[in-house]
Formats: sequence, structure tokens, C-alpha cells
Amino acid sequence: MKIVETEQELRACYPVMKELRPHLASEQAFVEQMLRQREQHYRILAKWDGAEVVALAGYRLQENTVYGRFLYVDDLVAAPAHRCRRWGALLLSQLTVLAQQAGCTRLHPAGAGYGAGECAGAALLFPRRAATGRYALR
Repeated sequence: MKIVETEQELRACYPVMKELRPHLASEQAFVEQMLRQREQHYRILAKWDGAEVVALAGYRLQENTVYGRFLYVDDLVAAPAHRCRRWGALLLSQLTVLAQQAGCTRLHPAGAGYGAGECAGAALLFPRRAATGRYALR
């Protein structure tokens, strides 16, 4: 598992991201958008099998007066051939570590991903605060 850094790695992420975001027009448009979003502190954490991305999470570290520092998960998806293998749980577990290392007090999932967490047993790994949808980090 690694944080995507190069344009070549972004291109490898495109087929998986397109599963979640079918409106993405082209690989080149995706790469350009990801480079713009990188300026807004957006990153992709990807699980690889050789040269193939099998699952990914798009996230950003943010801070505001309501929550302080937190990690926001924009995207969570697994490739169709790699679903129901707990990639969502694995990615979220690694994001928890990254959030804690960055001094975050919460992890905010944007909503249900596609394929990465749709199977039984791939539940979120954080104690949920009642009715808020946010997860406190210990």
C-alpha cells in the first residue's frame, strides 16, 4: 500500500476510480483533476497487486474550528475483480494511522464507497459517535 505520487501512478488509479466516479471523462482529465486537487491537499492511498491498483482511498487532511484537525475520506473503492476482500477495512485502518500521525482527532468518511466496503465484514474500524457519521480516533 502506498500514497500515489506520480502521474504514472495516477493513471494506474483511473480504472478503479472510474468505478466510483463514472462521470470522469478520460484518463487525462482525471490526472489533471487529481493534480489540481493535490494543491488542496487531496491524496490517494492505493493497494497494489504488482502494477495494478486493486483498491484506493482518496482523502485529505483538513482543519476547521468545529473539529480541529481531521482526515476526510472523499473516495473509497475496489476494482470489481477484487471486491469482498476487506480492502476497504485495510485502507481505512491505514488512514487511521496516517490521521493519528498527523495529529487528527477524527476521521470523516464521505459516505459509502463502492466495492471497498460493500461486503459483510468490511465494516468501519472506528468507534462511531451517535448520529454524527464521524469517527473519533483514540
